[in-house]
Amino acid sequence: MKKALCFFKPQEIAYLRICSAAIVLLPYSLPQLKKLTFRHYKLLALVGVVGTLLPLFCFATAQLHINSGVHGVLNSLTPVFVLMVGIIFFKKRLFKNEILGVSLGILGTVLLVIIESRFFAGSFNYYILLSLLGSCLYGNTTNLIKYYLNDIKSTTIVSVSLLLIAIISGIYLATHPNIFIKMDTSIESYQALAYVLFAGIVNLGIANIILTELVKITSPVFTSTEALLAPIVSLSWGLVDGEQLLWEHYVGATIILLGVYFINKPKKEIPKQPVFNAEV
Repeated sequence: MKKALCFFKPQEIAYLRICSAAIVLLPYSLPQLKKLTFRHYKLLALVGVVGTLLPLFCFATAQLHINSGVHGVLNSLTPVFVLMVGIIFFKKRLFKNEILGVSLGILGTVLLVIIESRFFAGSFNYYILLSLLGSCLYGNTTNLIKYYLNDIKSTTIVSVSLLLIAIISGIYLATHPNIFIKMDTSIESYQALAYVLFAGIVNLGIANIILTELVKITSPVFTSTEALLAPIVSLSWGLVDGEQLLWEHYVGATIILLGVYFINKPKKEIPKQPVFNAEV
């Protein structure tokens, strides 16, 4: 996204990624359209909008104003959001390790927010909130898939949800032809397009199918821990690309990763308080 943003706007990247992934996955989506119920379509549209379209806007916009390395670290909070939503809306049991993990995740995030705000004209860098919102929305579609869409194939979930939101994306691209008109014969413009297409086909398409299958055979929280790799990859690429990362960034990242580690440790359930008979 960072390289693509040198040429495309955030919304252009989002729509191009969705369309490219949806087109590549047409062999999976088209044969399934007549087999799905209206209930399936409603849920798949929700997965597409909440889990793909809105997070793409959040991530691409936030990427303009924060380091890609920091963005990757914030993305590792996905399991924290999945856990919290699971507790609130899906009646998931809460364990001691999870309380500690959530607390560490919040502490590490606050530290990163303070650090990043130093470089944002001396005020609060509210674009960090966009990155966090994107991680929350993206991660919690795993709860929808696990509890409401476990009866259909992973390829169907990903391909049809992308196809549904590709309708919106296609309308935007068709009504904004300047996206393609402004592309010239320079190598940079075609490189930017290649980055977008790669991120769409590989990220939204192939990787999403793998993660969706993992959700179905394990759990939403376990699957969301793939975000643990995000800080390692993002911080490494950030250094290669010349981003300025301070020691505080690594401290914040470590605290967040410790939090995610505790969330996924073997569970020790909180003991229930004894109930005393009040009758005399």
